[in-house]
Parts: sequence; C-alpha cells; structure tokens
Amino acid sequence: RYQNQIQGASSMSSSNSFKPRSDRPLVVITDYDFGNVSVETEILEAAGAEVVALQAKREEDLFKVAPNCAAMMNQYAKIGNETIQRMEKCEVIARYGVGVDIVDVGSATDHGILVTNVQNYCTEEVADHAIALWITLARKLPDYDRATHAGIWKWQSGQPVYRLRGRTMGIVSLGKIGQAIVTRAQAFGVNVIAYDPFLPANVAERNKK
Repeated sequence: RYQNQIQGASSMSSSNSFKPRSDRPLVVITDYDFGNVSVETEILEAAGAEVVALQAKREEDLFKVAPNCAAMMNQYAKIGNETIQRMEKCEVIARYGVGVDIVDVGSATDHGILVTNVQNYCTEEVADHAIALWITLARKLPDYDRATHAGIWKWQSGQPVYRLRGRTMGIVSLGKIGQAIVTRAQAFGVNVIAYDPFLPANVAERNKK
C-alpha cells in the first residue's frame, strides 16, 4: 500500500505539467484499517483536495457526506445505490482492493461516476500466504507442533508425509493470484492443474512449465 502510493506521489510531484486543483474537492475515505490515512492525506492534499476520513459501519454513515464529495475511497464500506443517489459532485469511487462487489457499479455508471480498483492489490502477498499454508499442511506442521508441545519427539507424529515433488496441485480459478501460486508451486516440482471457465486457453498454456 505505502510503496505504491509513495511512488504515485513521487511521480505526481516530479511532473512539470501537474497542477493542484484550486476548487478544493472533497475526498471521503469511507473506512480503513491501516492505522491512519497519512499517506493518502499527503498525496491528496498535494493535489489540492480536502480529505475526510470516516469509519463507516453502515451505508447510512455515508449519506451526510455524499452530496458534497468529489471522490470516495472505500476499503470495506458498501457504496450502494442509496449513497450514489445522494451524490451531486462525485467524479470517482476508488476501491482499496480488487473486487468492486461492494460498489453499485451500475448506479455509478448511470450517474457518470468512474469506478476504479487496484488490480494487483496484494496479489503477491496472498500467493505467498497460500503457499505457506499449503506447505504447512503438506508437511504436517500442525501435527508436529502439537506433538512437540506434548513432549513427543517422533517423526511418526505427522505420518504419512509425502514428498511434494511429482505430486499434483489443483487450483480453482486461474486469475492473477492463481497464476502467482502456479509460479511458486512449480518451484517445488509439483504438477499443477487448474480450472477456470472464464479464462482464455492461451493463459493456461502460458503458465505451463
């Protein structure tokens, strides 16, 4: 999060053609769990915006700020039709993440509001975590952990434990995260098969090793 935003701020500040907006557009951050919004505030204020950060728990919490906002950025808060109907100045709704299922995209489109997302949000981190969990289970680490805490020091505590190389891993959905998992899994010598009815066959071919 911070690296991408700092790079964005650096690019913005280094551009000779960039001029901050003089109309002080209101940017509402609907909710966040990063501790603070100092990075966002620095970037947006440099662009001439006024930033208001909320911790909206219900969509109704957005109704008061909706009429005057020029942009909304949301992490978990729903921005539905009732909120969008109240927007009078909004230009963009920006989702902190990949999915936009918590934004009424159709209503936003009808009102001429652009909806954006972060298409590579946490792809690497989720893939790393998935592989970590896979290895944890494949190598029976929870079994060994419980046995060790019980004072049992035997390799048989986790049996059977099978060699990873040569085994088959199945992945359902071969999007960006799925493809990142394929790359990592192949390093362990496993045969990867995947199912994704929405992806072109050439993507699967590209991920073959």
